[in-house]
Amino acid sequence: MDWSRRQGRIAAAAALAVVAVLTLARLASFGIWDPWELSAADLGRQLATGEAPALEQPSLTPWLVGQGFSLFGVHEWAGRLPMALGGLAAVLLAYLLVARFAGRRAGVWTALIAGTSPLFLLNARQMLGAAPAFAASAAVFLCAMAAVFRPAPLRAEPARRTLRTGLWLLGLIVSVVLATLASGALQGVAPPLLGVGLAIVARGEVTPPWADPKRSGVAAAVLALALLVGFGAAHAVWADYAGFGWWTGGVPRGGDPPTWEMAIERLFHSFAPWSALLPLALARMLLGSPRPAEPPPPAATVAPAPQQVRARHPEEDALRLGLVGWVAFGYLAETLFTARYGAATFLPLVGAAAAVGLMLHDVERSRRAWWATAVVAFLFVGLIVRDFRAYPSGPIEGLPVEGIEVPEVFNPKYVWAGFLGLFGLFLGLGLAADPDGEHAGVRGAFRRWQEDWREGGASRARAWMVVFRLGVASDLWAQQWRRGGAFRAWLALLATLLVTILLFGVGVYVLPERLAGWFGMTSLAIRIGRLLVLVPPILVLAIAVLRLVLFGFSRLGSYRLVPALLAAVALGGYTSMGFQPELSSHFSPREIYDTYNELAGPDEPLGEFRVGGRAAAYYATGEIRELQSQAQLIEFLQRDERVWAAFRGDDLASIDRAYRQNTGEHLFVADARSARMLLATNRPVEGVENQNYLADAVLDEAPTPQHRFHVNFDDRIHLLGYDLDLPHGGYVGPGEAFTITWYFRVEAPVSGSYQPFVHIDGPGQRINGDHVPVDGNYPVRLWQPGDIVVDRQELRVPANYRRGNLTIYMGFYAGDQRLEILEGPEDDVNRARLGSLPIR
Repeated sequence: MDWSRRQGRIAAAAALAVVAVLTLARLASFGIWDPWELSAADLGRQLATGEAPALEQPSLTPWLVGQGFSLFGVHEWAGRLPMALGGLAAVLLAYLLVARFAGRRAGVWTALIAGTSPLFLLNARQMLGAAPAFAASAAVFLCAMAAVFRPAPLRAEPARRTLRTGLWLLGLIVSVVLATLASGALQGVAPPLLGVGLAIVARGEVTPPWADPKRSGVAAAVLALALLVGFGAAHAVWADYAGFGWWTGGVPRGGDPPTWEMAIERLFHSFAPWSALLPLALARMLLGSPRPAEPPPPAATVAPAPQQVRARHPEEDALRLGLVGWVAFGYLAETLFTARYGAATFLPLVGAAAAVGLMLHDVERSRRAWWATAVVAFLFVGLIVRDFRAYPSGPIEGLPVEGIEVPEVFNPKYVWAGFLGLFGLFLGLGLAADPDGEHAGVRGAFRRWQEDWREGGASRARAWMVVFRLGVASDLWAQQWRRGGAFRAWLALLATLLVTILLFGVGVYVLPERLAGWFGMTSLAIRIGRLLVLVPPILVLAIAVLRLVLFGFSRLGSYRLVPALLAAVALGGYTSMGFQPELSSHFSPREIYDTYNELAGPDEPLGEFRVGGRAAAYYATGEIRELQSQAQLIEFLQRDERVWAAFRGDDLASIDRAYRQNTGEHLFVADARSARMLLATNRPVEGVENQNYLADAVLDEAPTPQHRFHVNFDDRIHLLGYDLDLPHGGYVGPGEAFTITWYFRVEAPVSGSYQPFVHIDGPGQRINGDHVPVDGNYPVRLWQPGDIVVDRQELRVPANYRRGNLTIYMGFYAGDQRLEILEGPEDDVNRARLGSLPIR
């Protein structure tokens, strides 16, 4: 059997407890996302108060949100709690589904896989999520599978078996109703039923002769229901009815539909890190369940004894076929819905998790190394890391909303890379480990190292020699050397390359200046050479560590994939308790209102301009006033008593400009944590720093630049000079970044779309620094006469640039036009010539 009954129950309870912590912890620690989650909260409040708004989406999810508000009051956690419970129900159903057909161990794997991805966690922890639809769709699949391929023992009494079948069919009817209410028949009901129907047809359950007429009758009924629902949903899509329909679960809309691969991309990002295994797992499902492994040698592993390895269930192959069908039809339904009815998410979450869980269970049962799978999965993890770095919105693509983008100022790419890299490393090692492998060379080397290390003294030097021999893989080299001349030639070439790298690295350490002079080497080449000298010893150490780690993973036996699972749990913890609250500070006005409630006095009103007033009902405690124009906002801020104002972050430049024109001072910003919304006041707050970035970027008095110039641009802007911050003081190397800080005095307004351009030119080389000033926040059209504008920008020298001095030019352009230079050093195309940039 697969674990003892007690072990299985403990493991299942622990898995569900872990997912419960990830789902419920800090559920009230972040604000309502405006406008996406706020719209769901408002709809829930309307339903809770008995209102009947016109339906544009299935009503179960907003009804559950409303029930949370009715029971616990209007709080974020009250509206989110039903979503979280729906998510936990989906994870429980995932465990029950797989445990019934493939054993408790595979069920535990599936539960943890289903509960640790951003697709699950972000949907289960917000009022806009689809967690109840995950559970309802999973219930449809479970009830249909169990009714047809019931894993009840054949020795059970016929009456008992008939009762079980009847209960599963009753559960199927209830699940179909709930799934329709949660997401419509197209996405929530048709894919799981059609997946089961595919398994029924492929297994010949309705093809005579019938060994079990009752079973065949139930299979025919389920197949008929699947075809009926599938036909009904397809007809509704084809008919394209104008209003909301339960068959489709949405209202038709216009516009250009997304292309077919967008659903795959969203699933690949949101189901991370397990999406790295999903394509391989689906292909594996089509191969059927593996045969039980042969009993391993007694000393080769610490895995459970052979009698504890569970024999495969006779209907496990049916589950695998059904999962493939569920996922495939779910993808088709999501694509159709997104193309015509709006945003959707991938509802067969449990099906995808079950496929991955079964594949990993196959790895455990096979007791061999899966090198090809390890390499492919590791590369897919690397692709996820790259995508999360380039596209910060990747983790939230599984939410059923449109128009949501992660702000540029928030990109935790290194945190994602750390968690995903750890998962990819552990997964690759677990898949590549061979529990029944001999590992003779590694085992013997490890034992010799232990003996020498225990002796101490000079013996520890021999211990390091053991590590060195293990690192150079002397046993493997000897094997390759004995294979013939071609292999010897490759080994000699590799050894020559390593020796050359080592000699070059030593040379750049000993004679760096002479090498630079003789060969014209840049500082980048010298830095690379100094790193190359470390390559041979690091390579030796890495090989030794890799072989030892693989040996250690092989000793884990059937538990060799547990480290990867723990890394996925850690990634899920960051998703729910780190990423989601941090991102919410940019989407939710909660922090703004919390700061206002903390700092404002009892008679200090809050004016809102272009932020919408709905969120204030959830958070603000003082007097709220809606301001219709910027003029009203400026008038409001000029009152004698202290007042507060909330407005959009991209309006700060124009509002601060208008405020300074009237008061001569910068606006005091008390809270700028959000990229979308700011809180300001007309009086400085004691003990609170002014977070208005324009206070440091627009000065009243001119500083003294490091490099002084006087360049007159069309009597409207004067360049006073610049500071040049180089990493080596007197020069910058290829591949390195440097900073230029420009100082301008504004003499007259500059209309139009002029912005600075920076050209740092050399023979066949140019570093382009065109930009909008002050990190894109203070365009030239808003500059006021008398302003001293401090504009700091960071540039990078391309790694392929040669040694030399590049000339620095700058100016102002709008399309094909440039501001004319009336005074100062220039060339003949209205570019100010401003010294040189030394590259070494």
